[in-house]
Amino acid sequence: MKTAYKILCGVLALIIAATSCNDNTRRADLDRLDHRLAADSLDAGSRRAAELLFRLSGYGELTDSSLAAYNSMPSIAYHRAAVDSAFADITPEREALGAVYSKLSKLLPDVRIPDTYTIISPFNQSVISADSVLFIGLNHYLGPDYSAYAYFPEYIRQRKSRDRLPIDVAEALVRINRPFATDDTSPALLSRLIYEGAVTMAVTEATDIDMAKALGYSAADMQQLREHEGALWRALLERNLVYTTDPAVIRQILSPVPATSGFGAGLPGNIGRYIGSQMVSCYMKHNRSASLDSILTSSPNPTTFLRDSGY
Repeated sequence: MKTAYKILCGVLALIIAATSCNDNTRRADLDRLDHRLAADSLDAGSRRAAELLFRLSGYGELTDSSLAAYNSMPSIAYHRAAVDSAFADITPEREALGAVYSKLSKLLPDVRIPDTYTIISPFNQSVISADSVLFIGLNHYLGPDYSAYAYFPEYIRQRKSRDRLPIDVAEALVRINRPFATDDTSPALLSRLIYEGAVTMAVTEATDIDMAKALGYSAADMQQLREHEGALWRALLERNLVYTTDPAVIRQILSPVPATSGFGAGLPGNIGRYIGSQMVSCYMKHNRSASLDSILTSSPNPTTFLRDSGY
């Protein structure tokens, strides 16, 4: 009897170990379209993606001549050696994105993961989504000291590191699957604060990073915001900005900029996402049945949400 019990325990241990290994080594499917284009070795799936990329980029129809022209473009050729060197092995990205996809599927039921292709991107954006395809521009993740980034301001260069790739993909997928929606033609800032806060929290959960990393803040930036959070919120209320629909004001508060003007010296940009994440966190603490998915999908009444958050 004892022998049978030991055998059973051993079998269970092997099953658990095998399951754990499978969970830890789940890898996302990343098609190296950058390599396929350079080698002119497109299969059916990658050809469709390449045709879409060419249309989006304004390169016209994908033909032998347009592909040759693409491969010889200075903006593409310049980055190729650096991308090939830095991303000779993308196993870390496959594993990181595999973990992100797994967590997102639990966080946002029915989440759709598009076919994903790595490219040398002609766009300013690092992650592009179109027609159920996700393009990741590897040339956007070559490190803050990469020579081609010299003309970017420092706050942008700091976001060009390799470890931001899964963060940017996670955010893109949250926004694709749970886009901002409102019945108002000119949504107030408060609605955007709630949405951006929920997106930020979803990214932190999907990537297992802290709020500072998700927002691209240094430790000093985060400390500044924590110390001035109350004053920032009072300023938004006292200036009657919470319900503003002015696009310029909303951009000032929500966009990634080097610093936020008009709210005190030394404060980093993008304060709206920080305020929104704190508001959403308070709401979830006071409303235990709420989930990030319900907040992202229900377009909650902003005034009621603010009241119920106790923020």
